[in-house]
Amino acid sequence: MEHTKAYQEFKKNGNTKFVRYSEGAEMYHMSVSKFMQMAKDAKAIYKLGQLVLVNLKIFDEYIETSYISFFEFTQNLKRSHRLFIHKYRYFSF
Repeated sequence: MEHTKAYQEFKKNGNTKFVRYSEGAEMYHMSVSKFMQMAKDAKAIYKLGQLVLVNLKIFDEYIETSYISFFEFTQNLKRSHRLFIHKYRYFSF
């Protein structure tokens, strides 16, 4: 995954463990609302009063396990289509 300069600076300084919503959204090239929703789904949120931080290690693991790449999706689709054709020789979609 390609990251922005902000992420690379965080990584250089060793401060990659926690970020705020706006910083994380910039790092992952997504809207703040989408980043907030995915962080909540990943259970990577830490609330300290009104400050909310996202644990990037948990967030990265969530992305890697929950979202498959488009290539993997198409390969799985082709494989399942071949199995369906093989099982039911006359049917195709």
